[in-house]
Amino acid sequence: MVNLRIKIKEPWFRKYQLEIQKLKQELDERSQMPIDSMVAELEKERQKALEDKQEVMSAYEQRNRDLVQEREMRKQLEEKISALNSQMLVGGQKIEETPQFQNALEKQQKLIRQQYQERLQELEKERQNIEEDKAQTDKYKQLLLKQRDIMIALTNRLNERDETILQLQEELDAYDKLQKELEDINQTKESRIQQLVELLKQKEVEIPMNLDLPANSNNNNAKQQLLLAEMPSSKMILVADPSSNSYIQTLPQQGSYHHSSEAVTQYELKNQIDINKKLELDLKISRMEQERQKKDLVSLQEQIQKYENDTTTEQAKKSVDLILNQLTKPANGNSLATVAQELQKLQKILSEKEASPKKTLLKIQQETSNLKQQEIINKLMIKPSKSNNQLNPPPYKKQKQKSVEDLWN
Repeated sequence: MVNLRIKIKEPWFRKYQLEIQKLKQELDERSQMPIDSMVAELEKERQKALEDKQEVMSAYEQRNRDLVQEREMRKQLEEKISALNSQMLVGGQKIEETPQFQNALEKQQKLIRQQYQERLQELEKERQNIEEDKAQTDKYKQLLLKQRDIMIALTNRLNERDETILQLQEELDAYDKLQKELEDINQTKESRIQQLVELLKQKEVEIPMNLDLPANSNNNNAKQQLLLAEMPSSKMILVADPSSNSYIQTLPQQGSYHHSSEAVTQYELKNQIDINKKLELDLKISRMEQERQKKDLVSLQEQIQKYENDTTTEQAKKSVDLILNQLTKPANGNSLATVAQELQKLQKILSEKEASPKKTLLKIQQETSNLKQQEIINKLMIKPSKSNNQLNPPPYKKQKQKSVEDLWN
């Protein structure tokens, strides 16, 4: 039926093509005729062509509907034929119960099981790879956490070092302040000595230029105490003690002498000149001590700068860079071993760096504490002793004593 329909359909298309060719020929022929008549004829032919086209389209649609129906009928017939054939081959049984079908089904099931097993093995391999990747990432995280702790420890150590440097700087400032105070005291003493020298020159008193220094500082202190005990001045006089960097302070005294006034004044002036000379020597010694302290402070500053610019910092930087490089690389046993070695080196360097400034600080603190204790002990122990002739002064020497006090003023 389908072939018949196609054969019926072909002559209509040919007829339609022949008519179109005829119309084209007529158009070509009538193109030479007048335009109005040609237009009218063309209009008629166009209408006729449209009518023919509609008829052809309607016939074509009808035949398409018939073709669809015939295809559906053919499909139904083919299904019936296949059902009849299966019944004939199996002998009236169901196809699922035949051994051929069961064998084919078992083969298909085996193939499916094999495919499932292969897929499961692949999934297991993928899972193992994912677990290994997770383990590596966990190790890397732990290493990063250790690195962070190390960096935090380094920053804390650096902060502690900065604090120690600031403390040392404060101590240096305190030493500088103490030095300035000592210089001011020395200047005041020098001015006082200069005033005394000028006063002695005004009074036309001879000043000995040479002075024999005692070899022992204890004898020097004892002689100073004796001289200060014999001094008639009621004013406060500072005498330097080079052994303890302290100062002896005489108490105000009032007294008279059993000797004559002129001999007393000459004796007092001589004693005062000797004391002034000794004061100058003591001041020189104290200056030498100050210069020595300055040198010690300068050496301490140099040690601090040397400690800051030590090569250990460069070693620490190199080890940190090496650790970072090893951590960025994929994890291996060798890389982890190198990282552990570098961490031990860093810890050792930091412990050494932490120990060095603490030792110097303890040494300085011990020296300063010893000096302060020695000063306090010397101040407490060294006091001027009063002479016996000054305890009960006679009344007839008060006027002469007043003139001596004016002289000292």
